[in-house]
Amino acid sequence: MLTNKYAAGIPQGSRAARENTTLRFENFPPDTFEKIREYAAEAEKRGISLAQLAISWVLRDARITSVLVGASSVAQLKENIDALSHPY
Repeated sequence: MLTNKYAAGIPQGSRAARENTTLRFENFPPDTFEKIREYAAEAEKRGISLAQLAISWVLRDARITSVLVGASSVAQLKENIDALSHPY
């Protein structure tokens, strides 16, 4: 959700487009996508991706020692790692 992948709807071939998926958009509160757009605007102001903003925000809490990410490509993994150089 916090990659901006679904901002314009469900892309064909994505996990959310599969018939037997746990990612069901009807399960989210109506204002979910509005909030995601607000977070995306904040990330853009900071010059980082929405995923990087989310990872940086989670890691700012000293009690958190790791973040589980769902990278499905090397590019996504590199983007996630780059979040470490952008403190929230």
